[in-house]
Amino acid sequence: MAGSDQSSLLRRKMGRQPAPAAPKGGVLPEVAVMRAAARGAYTASGLKVAMLESSVHEFDGITPLTEAMAEAMLVVPFTAPDGAEGYVALSQDFAQSLIEKATTGKLARQPVEPRRASSIDLLLCRDFLGRFLETWREISQGTDLLDWLEGYEQQDRAVDVDLMTLNSRDAPYRMFRVKVQLDEQRDAEIMAAFPSERHATRQVEATTPTDPGTDWGEVWRDAVLDTHAALDAVLVRTPVPLKEVKSWQAGDILDIPSAALGAVTLGRRGGAVVATARLGQAQGHRALRLNALTKGGSGGAALPADQTSAPSPSSEPTGPQFDANPPALAAQESGVATAPNPAAGAKPPEAPDAAAHDVLP
Repeated sequence: MAGSDQSSLLRRKMGRQPAPAAPKGGVLPEVAVMRAAARGAYTASGLKVAMLESSVHEFDGITPLTEAMAEAMLVVPFTAPDGAEGYVALSQDFAQSLIEKATTGKLARQPVEPRRASSIDLLLCRDFLGRFLETWREISQGTDLLDWLEGYEQQDRAVDVDLMTLNSRDAPYRMFRVKVQLDEQRDAEIMAAFPSERHATRQVEATTPTDPGTDWGEVWRDAVLDTHAALDAVLVRTPVPLKEVKSWQAGDILDIPSAALGAVTLGRRGGAVVATARLGQAQGHRALRLNALTKGGSGGAALPADQTSAPSPSSEPTGPQFDANPPALAAQESGVATAPNPAAGAKPPEAPDAAAHDVLP
């Protein structure tokens, strides 16, 4: 059977629509980016890439683009002489695979643990990123895609996805998302996004008048303070042997220090702690009462508990009544917390509508 007949048969079995015809003298954009990812990964690190899926997405601004790239481990900017800026993002599995291949020559068997990228990680992934874009342009010869990719050069830095909405130009973006399997054992993703129109941001800047009386410092502060901050409330962290974790079952008892109920930490996982709090109850829901804030509320050492944990009468909260020792927490004050056993008919607790908390090993 001919290759085209096999492709048509597979599409009919999978219920897919026929693929659009390739442009004259070139390849489809979705195919070009897949080939570029495969060839770039193999020439840079020896990774064997099996293509799973390729898709194109249009975003009307920088905010939805950052949401699409939120889980990426490494996001690297590419800039062009005309001021346009795009981004190539690697998932945790993709970036870690490139790093493992460069350092050990093979992929580890254990799953990839999420973590922040370092400057060393950027250095180890740099060769692939350069080859990827260069190959993408070569394959796109004779198509409109070449003009869209022309002129971009990789920068020697990574960007924080959470800050892209503040530091990047707000313009429509086109993003290619490619899902692959690396060395037949690890699924991964690469995303490449560039402005849909090369001169869109420049036109907006040229036609938007500037108010001479604008206080840009105030505008900047307002933009920063309006940014949403995702905080984790952590009840307790304790080291646990892996063999013990693997033996856990529903109904097992986990020892938790009673002092942990009054020392819940609020902050970003892997970042600074901004406050400590006590776990309690308000209006029938789990709640937290802040009892110690870090200096300036932006990281650093926490203030001594005796200076902040006992509010004065003038600082007594005026909102819902807070119960620091509800009946549901009485058993935990004794030093243990029990996991519900579905087999015994125990009903698991409902998720709190107020502040959530994690019990992390």
